[in-house]
This record gives sequence, C-alpha cells and structure tokens, in this order.
Amino acid sequence: MQVIKDDEYVKITFDEETKVLGTRWKPTSFDDDLSEEYIREVINLISDSLASTQADYYLADQTNRGVVYDENMQKWVLKKLMEGGEKANLKKCAVVQSVDFFVGMSNEQLLKGAVTDIAYKCFSHRREAIEWLGVKDYE
Repeated sequence: MQVIKDDEYVKITFDEETKVLGTRWKPTSFDDDLSEEYIREVINLISDSLASTQADYYLADQTNRGVVYDENMQKWVLKKLMEGGEKANLKKCAVVQSVDFFVGMSNEQLLKGAVTDIAYKCFSHRREAIEWLGVKDYE
C-alpha cells in the first residue's frame, strides 16, 4: 500500500492491487478546528491522486471528520472530487459517515448535488463500504 499523505489529521493511501484510493480522517481532526486552507489542500491532493493513480474506487472514511462544510465549500469539494474521479474513470465512491450528525448531513447534501456516472453510497460502517466496493481484500 502506497502512503500518499499521513499527518496528524488524515491518512491518504492507494492500494495498487485493489485500485482503491482511501482517505481516513483521524480523531484529532474531530477535535481541532481545521483551516479552510488545510481542507482545500487535502481535497486537491485527493482529486489529483484519483487522477494520477487511475483509481477504480474511492473509500472516504469520514468517521472522525468533525468539520462541517458550508454550502460554498460543499460545491467546491464536489467539483474537485468529480474532476479527479472523472479523470480516473472512477467506478465507485463509498463514504463512511462521520459520527457527527451535522457532518453526515453535510456529506449527504454534497452527494445529492452529484450528477455523474460514478456510483456512490454512504455507509455507517467501514466494513459495509468495503464490501459494497467489492474489494474484500482491502484492509
């Protein structure tokens, strides 16, 4: 597994065997007030990584994400992720919802605006998301 970014808030990896790009927000991201600049940096990296790795699947584990995106940020995040996903010809995107109700609602609002051929679905548990992606050998 290739580690693309691993800092105190998020880990981004790519698994060449399963073609899964994964992001996992860490518990510190729930407690700290992350800057918009940092969030944009991470989203840009995810978008670029989707395209450069030609990932088939994206697993966004938001369990510990505590940042609620405002409407403008939601639109920007969706645009950037769709750009990267389309360049990769991404097949599926699975989102593991945050334990924070408002972050979960933010995710659902974000995904409602998606007009794409990429299949996407939200889950309460990581294992369910991985099974839906169809990559049982992934972590």
